[in-house]
Amino acid sequence: MAKPQKGFNQIIAEKYDDWYESSFGKCISELEDRLMLDLLRPEPGQTLLDVGCGTGRHLLLFKNLGLSPTGVDPSPLMLEKAKKRIDEKSLALLSDETGLPFADKSFDLSIIFLVLEFCRNPVKLLKEAERVTTGKIFIGLLNRNSFLALHRRVKGLFKKSVYNKAKFYSLSQLEKILDNSFKFKSFNWKGVIFLPWINLKFWKRLDSKFSFIKNPLCAFVGVIIEL
Repeated sequence: MAKPQKGFNQIIAEKYDDWYESSFGKCISELEDRLMLDLLRPEPGQTLLDVGCGTGRHLLLFKNLGLSPTGVDPSPLMLEKAKKRIDEKSLALLSDETGLPFADKSFDLSIIFLVLEFCRNPVKLLKEAERVTTGKIFIGLLNRNSFLALHRRVKGLFKKSVYNKAKFYSLSQLEKILDNSFKFKSFNWKGVIFLPWINLKFWKRLDSKFSFIKNPLCAFVGVIIEL
């Protein structure tokens, strides 16, 4: 009897952690996480919501920093993997229809890390994050106006990829959404990964050296909103 075909979401869930364990994935995630922590500046004891927590990689990161993290994700398969990293009580299924299953102002901080690209209603998700957060929200996104985004789009023409289902945003597009939807005290951003793939060590040195420059063509943009 032939084995049943795996669904697209199951394949993504299985390969998600494999990518982060690769040398390329480790390099990318190190740069992205460093930028996130630099902008968010979390403190031990704070509560944090990870919207679209995936397999719980960032939940574990913040738990090890002394925070009390909670994760939500629309994929039961991802949450099953997250349970192996963090207490099951800290996880919840995210529903597009009902929004975030938390009371107003439940968390000090929230992060939305590489989620808007796959969200059917990004404005609603952002407003829900604003509703449940008292302090700061970090948004991490793949920049539409970057060499790496162009590479992903071209590659997707010839090979099935998770990015075929993604919608990339530019910084100006995100700013427009936020200006029309949010009430916040301050808005700031930084980026990493300035050039296409060259060499891991060279790439990390380059980003470390020029991290103070706000390059609108960087591959990963981190936005911090203070409510």
